[in-house]
Amino acid sequence: MTSAGRVLHLSWIPDPGRWPGVVAKLGQMAEAARATGLPLDVAVVSRDGADGTRAVHYLPGTPPRRLQERLLRFLLLGRTCRLSAYRAVILRYSAGPDPSLWHLLAGHGRRLVSEHHSDEPLELRSLHPGPEGLLRATLERLRQQRLLAGIAGAIGVTGEIAGRLRSIAPGGTPVAVIPNGIDVGSIAATGFSPWRGGPLELGMLCGDMGPWFGIDRLLAGIEAEPEAGVRLHLVGPLPTGGLLARCRALGPRVRLHGLLRGAELDRVCAGWHLGSAALGMHRKGLAEACTLKVREYLARGLPFLVSHRDPDLPEGLPGCFRLPADDGTVSAAAITAAAATAGRAGPSLGDELRSWAARRCDWRPLVARMHAFALAATGA
Repeated sequence: MTSAGRVLHLSWIPDPGRWPGVVAKLGQMAEAARATGLPLDVAVVSRDGADGTRAVHYLPGTPPRRLQERLLRFLLLGRTCRLSAYRAVILRYSAGPDPSLWHLLAGHGRRLVSEHHSDEPLELRSLHPGPEGLLRATLERLRQQRLLAGIAGAIGVTGEIAGRLRSIAPGGTPVAVIPNGIDVGSIAATGFSPWRGGPLELGMLCGDMGPWFGIDRLLAGIEAEPEAGVRLHLVGPLPTGGLLARCRALGPRVRLHGLLRGAELDRVCAGWHLGSAALGMHRKGLAEACTLKVREYLARGLPFLVSHRDPDLPEGLPGCFRLPADDGTVSAAAITAAAATAGRAGPSLGDELRSWAARRCDWRPLVARMHAFALAATGA
């Protein structure tokens, strides 16, 4: 029996431990819904079903082989969850081939809303250069056209992503822009260390080490001006290949922290003079993004560098230092100039950033918009 007005937000994350930022976001969404009495459940299908992050439901859904898990993930989602118990299901979209998508559409298409955090075809082009990337992107675009023709609606986290979805969806398909948020109360107000000259500690929180993080742009500046005293801290999965070799070649000027959580992460962030958002979103073909890391910097009260547009970062926001959205080197001079400006403002700048996050990025109104749109799109 379907519960009146109840909506499910459903994700497929085989290994939640690899994606602490996404897991934290889902927990914040679930807490916001619970705190406001909103009938919105948040569920994750993972390999072992065990994580227990706040109010999120973790469901075991592992087929016998990893290849089956990847190629039949939509079938896995449909069989693991009682989708028919909900008026609407918001499905966090994951790119890639999956023949079972059509099975899910046939059984539940008109109750589904697809949620997109990137331009997936362009992202595949950036990950796989050459003919392989072109083929993957073309197949993904065709797959999404079929998806959008069979579901009730779609959500893009930015206007740019939503615009692309509208361009390939059948006429009349509802598409909403609902950005990412942050639960400021769950993030420690670590602030920042005002820079007064000397060694400069620059930090970056990384969900992965993909080319869209633009770490190479920062490394190029540190390599070119070793006397500037900039030290880069990377928090997240360790880099691989050529990027790892460049980091190691710089010795103490690059600190690889790995994955950090809780008090350990707070301690490291508190020592930074400046943070950095991903500086290569243009490599995904995106001029606009709505990243979780930027919202965490805001909530922590940490000024930061950024090169993309963000719906929650108006021009002139104090503590948000703009860089060109290109592949150029980020010079040590640009880094020190930003750190000096933030340092002169002092700790009150951190308070201002955190206050902005609380006013502009709170999850409670965002999950309410998400819930309302899903019900309206599905006609529930």
